[in-house]
Amino acid sequence: MALVLLLCVPLLCLDAVAVLWFDLTPDDADKGVGLLNVMLMPIINGSVVWIVHRGSIGAAPTLWSALRASGSYWSRLFVSYFAISLILLAWLVATVLPPYIVLVILKIQQLYLLIPFGLAGLLLALPRFAFIDPLVVIEGLTPFYARHRSATLVKNRRWMVIRCGAMVYSLPLCLELAGEFLPGWLGLDPRHGGLGFSLAVSLISAVLYIVPIVFFYTYYCAVVPMTAVAALKEPL
Repeated sequence: MALVLLLCVPLLCLDAVAVLWFDLTPDDADKGVGLLNVMLMPIINGSVVWIVHRGSIGAAPTLWSALRASGSYWSRLFVSYFAISLILLAWLVATVLPPYIVLVILKIQQLYLLIPFGLAGLLLALPRFAFIDPLVVIEGLTPFYARHRSATLVKNRRWMVIRCGAMVYSLPLCLELAGEFLPGWLGLDPRHGGLGFSLAVSLISAVLYIVPIVFFYTYYCAVVPMTAVAALKEPL
């Protein structure tokens, strides 16, 4: 939790400064801060896995040692996330484009009918990458081999991964969506009350995202015996 607060609180403060001092709209500020968040995500996710793993093998991990160790895997996790984003986009296009063409041909404008097809694309692709974080951080795999090994480990556990993922991601995801849409629905001033509400909910959501990271690390440990995994080396 300290790690998430250390990295996320400055981002949220930067978001507030951009809106209150530089007169940016909340949407524009969120876009700029969102780019920084993309850069920090591999550090946060990887460091949580690193800390939990070090603790599980009897070491005494510290916050600063976790941040130093992130230099050894940040680029591999970043490339992995970027590649997964492209793969998900391809699956979404493959599952949504055909029914969209049918809707256009039939002149049906209810685009919400495409939602089930989009969810189907996500369910077909996303579970394959459930173990990316521990595979990169613990086993030290490259993005290519981590994706393939994760898909192999998930192969006979797809529905279990989907059910578990839906449970552990539901609360932080719902909070994240609430922070984005509730201020407008409640009629809050986007530069004052609405901004404070959104930032507070975003911070709580960021902390709660620790739960799925730890869960899938634990699931990974249940799938792959720790005797078959080399322990992490001490950071230089």
